Amino acid sequence: MGTYNSSFVFCLAGLGQRFLDAGITIPKYLLSIDKKGTTLLEESIRSLNINKKTFVLLICNKKHKSHKDKLNLILEDLDIKFKILYIENTNGQAITAFNASKELIAKEYLKKKPVIFFNGDTILKTRNINTLIRKMGNSDGLIDIFLSNKPCYSFIKTNGKKVINIVEKKVISDDATSGLYFFSSPSSYIDEFIEGNFLKSESEVFISDIYKYMIKKGQIVKFSKSIHSKDTQILGTPEEYFKYMSLC
Repeated sequence: MGTYNSSFVFCLAGLGQRFLDAGITIPKYLLSIDKKGTTLLEESIRSLNINKKTFVLLICNKKHKSHKDKLNLILEDLDIKFKILYIENTNGQAITAFNASKELIAKEYLKKKPVIFFNGDTILKTRNINTLIRKMGNSDGLIDIFLSNKPCYSFIKTNGKKVINIVEKKVISDDATSGLYFFSSPSSYIDEFIEGNFLKSESEVFISDIYKYMIKKGQIVKFSKSIHSKDTQILGTPEEYFKYMSLC
């Protein structure tokens, strides 16, 4: 138990409404991303170098429970330590991450270790979570970013050393977030979430909201940028997915 150096949370509780509207009933994370039938989830775990030193928690929607057997087979084949938790719809990824953090702090050997949240609909190359944890160091968090100016993403602004602002769906720089978010621990994430009064929010809560609150308090959030655009493939919409598959 004491050998884990971090926990990695796949925030997969969304219904994927745009895919459902397009007639795709398979959860996004189980979609094939190449001609061999490799799933998006498999590619994410391998490309991020997730191994037995990382405890993997998948927060999935109860409506996707019928896919549990396939999901288990994939994860067992990858030879990682994992747990799947099925929950109801949540009001945003930050709420899903909060539920995950409550699950993680119940494990004494994880509650003070770094935690990474990921949305599960993106293929990231040239990243290594252990390298990024070391880069985060003793700071309060780290945000993975890539070059883009599309207003459908979240964006950060930096002073060259740390993040000084983060916003949703508004281009304030060319530093877009990839959906890979690091925090110093699940217990610290819970503290920030409760202290920032996000539990009482009636609107959707984004992880960027948590970072914004932390930055306002003067906490240190670092960033790591991927230089090559092909190293970040967002597949969050049917259009993006089909375009990617047409190039395979």
